[in-house]
Amino acid sequence: MTFAATANAIIHAGARPGFADIDLDTLNIDPSEIEKKLTPKTKAVLPVHFGGLPCDMQAIQDLAARHGVTIIEDAAHAIGSVDKGQKIGGSGRLTCFSFYANKNLTTAEGGMITTSNASQAERLKVLRLHGLNHDAWGRYKSRQLVVSDVMEVGYKYNMTDIQASLGLHQLRKMERFLSKREHYARLYDEAFKDIPALSFVNRQSVPVGSRHGLHLYLLLLNLQKTKATRNDIVVALRQAGVGAAVHYIALPLHPYYRDTFGYKPGDFKKSEWISDRIFTLPLSPAMSEKDVLYIIETVKLVINKK
Repeated sequence: MTFAATANAIIHAGARPGFADIDLDTLNIDPSEIEKKLTPKTKAVLPVHFGGLPCDMQAIQDLAARHGVTIIEDAAHAIGSVDKGQKIGGSGRLTCFSFYANKNLTTAEGGMITTSNASQAERLKVLRLHGLNHDAWGRYKSRQLVVSDVMEVGYKYNMTDIQASLGLHQLRKMERFLSKREHYARLYDEAFKDIPALSFVNRQSVPVGSRHGLHLYLLLLNLQKTKATRNDIVVALRQAGVGAAVHYIALPLHPYYRDTFGYKPGDFKKSEWISDRIFTLPLSPAMSEKDVLYIIETVKLVINKK
């Protein structure tokens, strides 16, 4: 359960992604399922902190140590998330964040990788700009002639100064933004807790000392309590002006991964079950409480009509 970028990055690196099923309550990768899927060829485990809820990193760290594999965290949803007292990104492991327009902190596009490994950090700096060992600032702030050498085949992945400035100003507002998300999520929780056709997922299993980043607010449609499908509900909400969406359809169900790797229905039962039932409601600090109340009333009307 993730966006295509998680798997595509592996494919672009020349490796093969292997999928492991999720926990139905958290929607995060299930460590016991990871263990089942590890092979002698496995080089890394890439857990996704789904919706902003931290994965069970202690269990993942333990199995990675036993099997000698690297952990790379996909924290695209997890800006501001805390795992048992430690902010996501503070573990020292390679951790990848997204600053896309809809994220908790945005620079319009781009992202960030955190690591405590100095040699990894230096290599990432080289790779992000065509493999050059000196970037423009390094060359022009020097009073001497600095010639950049190409150390390896790199990419054009550098962030612009304008984007960085946007991000720095957003960073100062992060706590206020996250507090607003938490307030709106509580309003949603209270409004929907007694509706039989709706259930909560992902939000209800936050360990003590942890914090949900609340990138997504997810609801699960109880299909046995309504005649409508999840898609019917999402379309009705969108027609009423509520930006409901589907995040996400399990990757093995998409044509590319299904056809390339030979997946078939039933291979990932929990992810497939969730894929038919979850949807997201708008959750943003740019919203007003009036917006939230309108969304709540609209959801209730749509659910009652279905």
